Amino acid sequence: MAGYRRRSRIAPRNDAGEPALLLMACSGTKLGRDARAIDLYRGVMYQSYRAHVRSDAAPRVLILSARHGFLQPDSEIAPYDERMTRQRADHMLDDLPRYLRPAAWPTRVGSVLLAGAPNIGVSCAPR
Repeated sequence: MAGYRRRSRIAPRNDAGEPALLLMACSGTKLGRDARAIDLYRGVMYQSYRAHVRSDAAPRVLILSARHGFLQPDSEIAPYDERMTRQRADHMLDDLPRYLRPAAWPTRVGSVLLAGAPNIGVSCAPR
């Protein structure tokens, strides 16, 4: 939403003793059936994550879905065909509380890592 300035109540605290928070953008390639979000998305980033993540050093993960907003990786969702375009990002920002899902966000994080489409920051940035 243009000019959106309201501070969110979601303010993860940076704590070096906590696991990192990995924010992953959704993927255009998906399974053809309902699945956990982390398994539904089939793009290279998700394939690499599943192949290389270590259970003893796994970051907390949140997924930014173009349809659902922020999701926990174990959220069960159906396949969909929607891209994160500037118009979609503007729509989501106009109704931000619906897409934030505050219960999904950790209250403490070690660091925040962003992974996704090259234009995701541009698409989601307020104008």
